[in-house]
Amino acid sequence: MHSGSMQTIDDIFEAFGGISALAEDLDKEYPTVACWRAKSRRQIPRTVWPDLIVLAKQKRIKLSMTDLIAVEAHEKSTRPAVA
Repeated sequence: MHSGSMQTIDDIFEAFGGISALAEDLDKEYPTVACWRAKSRRQIPRTVWPDLIVLAKQKRIKLSMTDLIAVEAHEKSTRPAVA
């Protein structure tokens, strides 16, 4: 059970066991999920959030919509500006 604070997208991926594990659990292709974590993106699509919350509950991972909103805001604030 993961009970740590989710502050970054890396925290989320770590809690679920990495890209491969999360892709498998969400029934998504590895390259799709890897793209979410890529430095140029750093964002999990909002359409996936409900499934991610359900998966977190199944795995006893503490993750809420509020956490996902905060992580998204954090990642956007730290993303390099595109020229």
